[in-house]
Amino acid sequence: MNSGYVYAVSGDGKDSGLGVELTRRLSEWNVLDEDAPDLMVDLIDVRRQQVDGAVSAEAMLLEQAVRIEVRYQVVDANGNEIQSARSISRQRHFRLDRSNLLATAAVKEDVAELLERELAAQLLRSLNLIQQTQVSVRAR
Repeated sequence: MNSGYVYAVSGDGKDSGLGVELTRRLSEWNVLDEDAPDLMVDLIDVRRQQVDGAVSAEAMLLEQAVRIEVRYQVVDANGNEIQSARSISRQRHFRLDRSNLLATAAVKEDVAELLERELAAQLLRSLNLIQQTQVSVRAR
């Protein structure tokens, strides 16, 4: 991400795990400017759900899933829509250890953090495509 654009993360999902991860990555790449961004990633809604991942009652006792869904849009510094609102999501199944609920909770948190990293990476790829489009439009 080296097109000269700087970004900020905004919206209701800014303080979610995904929002924090996205902000961290933008900062690492030195393209985060929360005071005067060229483009803003507006995290409209970030939902984290626990889903039963099984098809039978017996398997339900042993398997669950974590699902994270984000609805976002990209706007410029003036609030003009660059990329309309869209949703992306990720889901991972994991096995439960009914004899160790603390370990199960830790696994669930690890799975959620992995999903947040994957979704942040997907959003960053989307920003890269927007950058390429913007640069191409300016070159014409």
